Amino acid sequence: MLRTLITAVLLLVVGLVLNFFILPRSMETVFLDVFAAPGLDLQQFLSEGPPKLFKVFWFCNMGAIIVWFYRTMGRRAASAARVAAMRTQWWIAAGLLVAAGLICSAFSIWFPFPRVSLLGDVLLLALLLVDEALLFWLPTVLASPRSYRLVAPGAQLFQGN
Repeated sequence: MLRTLITAVLLLVVGLVLNFFILPRSMETVFLDVFAAPGLDLQQFLSEGPPKLFKVFWFCNMGAIIVWFYRTMGRRAASAARVAAMRTQWWIAAGLLVAAGLICSAFSIWFPFPRVSLLGDVLLLALLLVDEALLFWLPTVLASPRSYRLVAPGAQLFQGN
C-alpha cells in the first residue's frame, strides 16, 4: 500500500513539473516556430495559452486519478465481473479526459488565439495525449492496487512474472 502511494505521488509530482515548467518553457524555445502565424501575437500566446492549458489539464488528470484511487484503494476485486466493470469505468474516465483536453484547448487556445498555425494546434493536441498517458494511464498502471493493475490497457507490459 505504501509503495502504491509513493508511486502515485511521485508520478503526479513529475507531471506537475512537466506541466507547470517544462512544457510551457519548451513552447517558448523548442517549438517557437511551430506556433508562429501571421497576425498572431506570439508572446501573448506563449505567456497565456499553453501555460493555462497544461495547468488546467494537470488538474483534470489529478482529479481523475484521485477518483480512481478512491474507487480502488483498499478494495479487492471480488470477481472478474468487478474488474471488467472497472475497465469500463477506466475507459469512461480516459474518454472524459480527452474531452476535457479538447474543451481546455478550445477555451485557452482556439477561441482566444484563432490564428495559431494548424501544426501548432496538432502539436498541442499530441502533447495533451502524451500528457494523458503520463498523468492518467501510467499512474493507473503502476500505482493501482494489485487486483486492479491489469484494468488499464497495456498494463500487462509492466507486470513481471
